[in-house]
Amino acid sequence: MSIFAGIKEQTSNNESTFLDEGNYLLDLLSCRKVDSKKSNNTFFVVEGRVLTSSGKDATPVGEEVAWVLKMGGQYPESALNDINSFLTSATGADDSDVDEAFVEEIVEDDGQKLVGLQVRVTVRNKITRKGNTYSKHYWKSPLEEDDAPPF
Repeated sequence: MSIFAGIKEQTSNNESTFLDEGNYLLDLLSCRKVDSKKSNNTFFVVEGRVLTSSGKDATPVGEEVAWVLKMGGQYPESALNDINSFLTSATGADDSDVDEAFVEEIVEDDGQKLVGLQVRVTVRNKITRKGNTYSKHYWKSPLEEDDAPPF
């Protein structure tokens, strides 16, 4: 028996750094749909590198970060709204362009169509009704109004 016997049953411990409260410009590295191996949950995951940051506790420049959004759950429309906001900001698409086929095309090949694009995001901590804290992401295009969309 090899020393690596049983490796197939293991999962990696890849942990992502999440954005702290602040304002950022991100360089996009990937965008994909991930099915959990430990539960029946599906996640929409965006990974990027911080190009600029501002704010008291902002994540530093150069850090690789992830935005992980649980799909479905108690408020599925909220997740879809957040994905729409991200995609319209990152691609320059109109709300009317972002449909199921558009999103499926984006997450294909780990979001290669978005790699190298930039997007701005403001992260604010919010308190839930139960008193828990979560980070709300407000996505914005990096483009000036006169610039043509990159996508």
